[in-house]
Amino acid sequence: REAQRTYERGFELASGQGTTPLRGAGDMHTGMAELALESNDLDGAADHLLASTQLDEKGAGLPQNASRRRIAAALIRAAEGEADAAIGLLIEAERTYVGEYFPIVRPIPALKTRIRIAQGRVADGINWVAERGLSVEDNLDYLSEFEHVTFARVLMAQSTATTDDRPMRDALALLDRLLAEAEAGGRQRTVVEVLVLLAMARHALDDDAAAL
Repeated sequence: REAQRTYERGFELASGQGTTPLRGAGDMHTGMAELALESNDLDGAADHLLASTQLDEKGAGLPQNASRRRIAAALIRAAEGEADAAIGLLIEAERTYVGEYFPIVRPIPALKTRIRIAQGRVADGINWVAERGLSVEDNLDYLSEFEHVTFARVLMAQSTATTDDRPMRDALALLDRLLAEAEAGGRQRTVVEVLVLLAMARHALDDDAAAL
């Protein structure tokens, strides 16, 4: 709610200086679309992205907005079950990416990997893990957290596809460590996601009491 109010105030400032919106007005709508996605308001997110696109066409978007807007659109498509369309938008997001002043904590390749393993393309996930050189023994930190949670998802998908429980047990060990790190850092979004994955992993290993 605080983020929503900040974006709304930012949009008021960016659009209230005469007839031409200031640069950045489009970015405010992209931010509001991202928040709408968090509450599963797909229609609201789409409306904000349309407004963002229209403002970008008028020159009221910062250079980074083109990529951010496509990532948000991809997440809408993924939520609607349009995986191929989502991947296409993420590829466009990579093509239009312009460097930011802060680190990327949700890299586009990791987002693509999540969508692909949800499609059952486990080999693509395994290839991404190899390219990134990820290991269950890695040191964990905030900057790599999203990738390591994605890695755990790949291990779980691999275990399900092969009926080999070793990747699932590896995922469980990694998730336990990720949970401790996220709880210590107060990152509730990751805490919730990891708890859900832990429940799924425990269930897959026939430990329903722990899963519940």
